Amino acid sequence: MTGMTFPVSGIEALAADAPAAPVSKRMLELLRVAAAESASPQLAVAVTNSASPCVVWANAAMLNLLHVEPEDLIGRALTQHEPGQREFGSRDPGYRDLRAVDLRVVDPQTPEIGADWRSVILDAMEPALATDQPQWHSATARMPDRRIIQVQVKVTGAADGGWIASLRQVSDEVRVAEEAQRESEHRFRALAEYAPVGILASEAGVRVGYVNARFAEITGRERPALLGTRWLNTIHPEDLPGLLESLDEVMAGKPIEATVRIVSASDSQRWAQFRLSPVTTPRRAGGFIGTVEDITARRAWETQLAYQAGHDALTGLANRRNLMETLSELLTSRRTRDHKLAILFCDLDGFKRINDTLGHDAGDRVLIEVAQRLSATARDHDLVARIAGDEFVVVIREIHDIADAEAAAGRQLAALVPAFHVAGQSVRISASIGLALAEDYDDPTSLLRAADRGMYIAKGTGQGTFQSATALGREGISEPTFEPDLPDGR
Repeated sequence: MTGMTFPVSGIEALAADAPAAPVSKRMLELLRVAAAESASPQLAVAVTNSASPCVVWANAAMLNLLHVEPEDLIGRALTQHEPGQREFGSRDPGYRDLRAVDLRVVDPQTPEIGADWRSVILDAMEPALATDQPQWHSATARMPDRRIIQVQVKVTGAADGGWIASLRQVSDEVRVAEEAQRESEHRFRALAEYAPVGILASEAGVRVGYVNARFAEITGRERPALLGTRWLNTIHPEDLPGLLESLDEVMAGKPIEATVRIVSASDSQRWAQFRLSPVTTPRRAGGFIGTVEDITARRAWETQLAYQAGHDALTGLANRRNLMETLSELLTSRRTRDHKLAILFCDLDGFKRINDTLGHDAGDRVLIEVAQRLSATARDHDLVARIAGDEFVVVIREIHDIADAEAAAGRQLAALVPAFHVAGQSVRISASIGLALAEDYDDPTSLLRAADRGMYIAKGTGQGTFQSATALGREGISEPTFEPDLPDGR
């Protein structure tokens, strides 16, 4: 490449011999444009002629700050060392002045206060090589006319190469405030480092500049791999859009809570709860600070509690509450296919005899196997529930007519024909089934009561049969009927 090349790794790259070639016109223009983008004092620096940093452009604000004319600055090297002196990047003063305007007579007995302004810029170049997020550094600088001022300096890489050095004067009040801010940040980091929850803080927008050790532990990654926007790579792809929407709310000034899955480097998943609050300072763009809590164990416990609340403890089938909620949802659905359902109300025949002769443990084992047979016979999208001691309900979805429901009832009765082996004995048990179509009823209770009446008709006509409530009409018979609620709410 003609002209300068951009050093990318360490001081050695800057000190390496480079072809003695002038800065290309294209590169010069790029550096000028980059330096002109800010109203703050800036100058563009290229590395040419054996890696000597050379000023190729400066904006008006920089000239005013230095109190120099363009010809005193442009084209001049920031440093030139004598043979035997240290290479570029050394913090030892020892660079020979190249500009006549700077060759002032100074009493050698008078100690110098502050570093030469060029040394301040050079010292900022070294840390800039190690990061893609350069920071402002404070220093006491000696200007070309020997003024001593407090400054801040930041050096960044320009497009396609070179450097943009920014130098700004700060007042004592600003310097004191910034020192207080640094002290505050130091206390924050000392507290955050050993916090039992993950902590992250953004620099601007969603770019994170700090994470503590606990956050790294939760994500299963090293801290450098979480800085910038890389922390978003740990969020499960399905949860990321929702989190980004929440981050938009934070940027708008609203605290948020978000629960997402975090995917570790080993592809294991953990549930995490983010609590983020907006943070905006006069000198920093809007960002956020927040905590991250690993809630995997709590989530598992909540899932278990929710499952237990909706399922029968003995058989694992849906319980009465689950059944009623499912029927209510289906009957109030706007989808026509959800109304094409029927229920089978199953009551075991002769179950009391098994309890009385073989004991309740044997009875429980029979109930468990009955539940397994009913579930195996039902389709995947059907629901099987146990609503009382030996009473079961099967919700058959997406049927065409009563013939589909009757065929399902026949399959369930056939599933109970094989003998049950419990307590060292072979026992047989059957069921009486009443069926009802949802299209004939408006609510879950009426639907279940109709099927309950059908079950009692079937039980009166003989064991192991079924009866459709449609054939009975809405009045049915005056047998005990289904009650929607039990004292324990199940």
